[in-house]
Amino acid sequence: MEGRNRNIDGLKGFLIVMVIVGHILQGKVLDNFGRYVIYSFHMPLFVGLSGYLLNIDSIRSLSVGQFFGKYGARVLLPWAIAMLVYAIYLGAFGSHPTPLWKGWINYLLNPYYHLWFVVGYIFWSFIAWILLRFGFDRQVFLVLAILMGLIFYYLKNNLEGQLILALGGEVAGFIRNILRPQMFFFFGLGVYLRGERSATQSWVFALGGGTVMILYWVLFYFHRGFDYNTEDFLVVMANAFLMVPLFRWMNQEKLPKLHVIEWVGKNSMGIYLWHVLPLLWVKDWVGTKYLSRFYGYISVAELLFLGAVYLLLRYVRGSRWVLG
Repeated sequence: MEGRNRNIDGLKGFLIVMVIVGHILQGKVLDNFGRYVIYSFHMPLFVGLSGYLLNIDSIRSLSVGQFFGKYGARVLLPWAIAMLVYAIYLGAFGSHPTPLWKGWINYLLNPYYHLWFVVGYIFWSFIAWILLRFGFDRQVFLVLAILMGLIFYYLKNNLEGQLILALGGEVAGFIRNILRPQMFFFFGLGVYLRGERSATQSWVFALGGGTVMILYWVLFYFHRGFDYNTEDFLVVMANAFLMVPLFRWMNQEKLPKLHVIEWVGKNSMGIYLWHVLPLLWVKDWVGTKYLSRFYGYISVAELLFLGAVYLLLRYVRGSRWVLG
């Protein structure tokens, strides 16, 4: 086995490709079966993988200042640059009636489109750091992560109106759409699975998770409109079961290997932050009225974007400040 686990990069790369494809496909998620399938697993697995890669032995010894310093130049600076570029391109403050500083606060509370993930990732990592600082072992950590996830799934689906009344629309929206504490379920499960030693064979988890996931897709295709609680229950169960064999096989490097996908995984931060920019350009230039034309142009644009990322990383000193 090589020093670097190629399957970790490969799985990250595959999930980033799914993110890009999910953003390219047009129509609402509920109106596009392809988007629905992708959205059923790509974020739960990516969040779980982020938890799996968290070095709990290193992070538990950090002070609060050291914790946030750890994410400064590597995560927050590229994210802040991306926030600024997207804001300028979209004219976020062009017609804003309030002072500029209020516009920025509003924008920080509502990051553009996909940029929520960086805030969510730091939030989940911070919750993990707090739990680790309290000295909880992995089993208790997992129980708390499951409880937190299920509580916030319930609040999201059943008590959203009460939360808005209690906290205000902006704060409630920030918690629900940006911090997404319900996703800590997958993050915490990923942390736990890094040292998982269950005797249950992987195929049992794979069969169970795959069956639930297929049931989820079939129910959507033939019976659209089932309630959010049922939908979230199926998504949580399917992805939780699938994470076990998937991360085992990844750790053992039993997953397929493809260098180009692994390269995407190695540079997932920058690709994730900036892949929407070509999408905006093509939408503005070509439009989406004729989808076959749009898909052709955006496919070429995204490939050119990946080529540009490769050249920047290889030949431009300091490109990591922008690409992470």
